[in-house]
Amino acid sequence: MNNSPVQLLLLTLLPLQLLSLASRLLHKPLAQRFNAARSALLLVSIPILLSAIFAFPNAEPSKDVAFSSELEKLKLKIDHLESILQENARILNTKTHHLDEEKMLAEALELKINSLERSLDSLKRSGSSGSSYSEIRISSLEEEVRLLWAESRGNNFDIHMLESKVIDAVKNLEAVASAVDKLDNLVTEQWIQIQQLEQALQMAKINVAKVHKKSASKFQIKGKNIKDKISEGIFYPFQEVVGLPDSFWLGNPVSSSLISQLLDLVRRIMSTTKNFHYELQYFVKHVMETNDFTVSFANREVIFFLASAIFILPLINAWVFFWSLLRQSW
Repeated sequence: MNNSPVQLLLLTLLPLQLLSLASRLLHKPLAQRFNAARSALLLVSIPILLSAIFAFPNAEPSKDVAFSSELEKLKLKIDHLESILQENARILNTKTHHLDEEKMLAEALELKINSLERSLDSLKRSGSSGSSYSEIRISSLEEEVRLLWAESRGNNFDIHMLESKVIDAVKNLEAVASAVDKLDNLVTEQWIQIQQLEQALQMAKINVAKVHKKSASKFQIKGKNIKDKISEGIFYPFQEVVGLPDSFWLGNPVSSSLISQLLDLVRRIMSTTKNFHYELQYFVKHVMETNDFTVSFANREVIFFLASAIFILPLINAWVFFWSLLRQSW
């Protein structure tokens, strides 16, 4: 999201107010110059104080949340595939057991058929050709053998179908197992990336803390130098003015390095303000999403407007308060 209103506000008001105070300081007597210089110091201290209050690194929580959400989705998908894998394994075991039973039944039928065939051959050899009982017995045995062969063929067909289903189930099981392995590897890679991001984030926090520490020491030294220059300009006002607009105070010229230092300070304030505005938007979004009444309004525009209002209104109140103090001092 863009926080251009905050940038325009700070970039417009701060330099204009400093130039206005500088022009007034050049045209006021000595007693009023001291009050104006004190007001200028107070005005410059406002962004420094705000940067000290709001200076903390942007942890980019949205990326962490996105990675965590993606990781949770992958874990749920792996659990679903594992349940499918277990169900397919159970079905495969059931079909394998049924196939074994069908094979045993087919073997028993073959043994029975062979036994009946041997009995039939024995009756044919031992029975007389004119015996009607032997013929009837042989016919019944032949019919029984025919029925058993038909049942055996049906069992063989069932066994073939079961074997085909078992092969299909094995292929599906292998496909699901391969998908589970791929997702497991993907989750492992995502987890490694998250750990690397966390390590990089910790290193960034350490570097930002070091930069803030160095900046604080530099601000103390620069603040002391600026205070010395202001004091010299106030207590020695009748020295020669050198090179306007490079001269900022009477009697003590301010070089272009101070202007670059001021611009550097403004850039630091902008960076800190941007990071704080991101954090404030994330906080407002989290609060609105946890509330049942405001969750339907939690879109980008509303979140940006509320975060900007929460950020800008205290600054405007502070500006009005200090402006009233400046007017009273004049």
